[in-house]
Amino acid sequence: MNFPQYGTIASSFTGSLIIAPISSLHITLTEAYDINQIYLNISIQLQTLEIKLNGTKDDLETIIINSQYLPIFSEERLEIDFRILSLKKKWGLIEKLISETKKEIVFPIEISSVDEFLIENSNIEYIDSEKDGREWIISNFKKRNVIMLDSENKLNETLHEVIHELHKNIDNVHEASSFSEWKSSLLKIGIILRDEHFPIFGYWSTDDKNKQKTIGQLKSWISNNEDMLSKNNNAADTIYYN
Repeated sequence: MNFPQYGTIASSFTGSLIIAPISSLHITLTEAYDINQIYLNISIQLQTLEIKLNGTKDDLETIIINSQYLPIFSEERLEIDFRILSLKKKWGLIEKLISETKKEIVFPIEISSVDEFLIENSNIEYIDSEKDGREWIISNFKKRNVIMLDSENKLNETLHEVIHELHKNIDNVHEASSFSEWKSSLLKIGIILRDEHFPIFGYWSTDDKNKQKTIGQLKSWISNNEDMLSKNNNAADTIYYN
């Protein structure tokens, strides 16, 4: 039996359980990690360290070890790695290492190198936009027919404009007063709704919308409430039938 993983990369497990005689039963134990809990614990530990002006590698040792349990391509892992790197820079622990190993990207650069350049140079606004937001930003660069960027100043100027547009579009999602406005605003950030999603807008109007600050968070909110709506409808149908 394959056990599902937990947390960000959790997948639902479905399958038949076959009970075999004890003599023929082969049991394999697999460790399971609650990714969300690991991320929360590391984040709390980092908050304590982030207020310190000075620190040592020993202060980060346990955090770095525990961070290895986070999926390498997950948003949680990217955020934790970035915060660890920021602390090392703040405490002067890797200045020499960075100068020796940091990959140099020379301008002019093509649009295909923008994502790598911004992450390598720890652009906080870009990283905080999360995976869906970063993809939207690069897509918006392309819509502006930006193929080559002559200088870092030009990159920063364009990035500022695009991120401002992204934030404005998300603000419009929050400010929508009708389902049609909400649907139209979400479409501008790449989230497609159907007319069947209309009941979800009722939840949106009464929920704490300020928590949904990124495209990924909006997608997650819609998906979670879509599941809740489906379960409620199924429950109502069952009650009616009974």
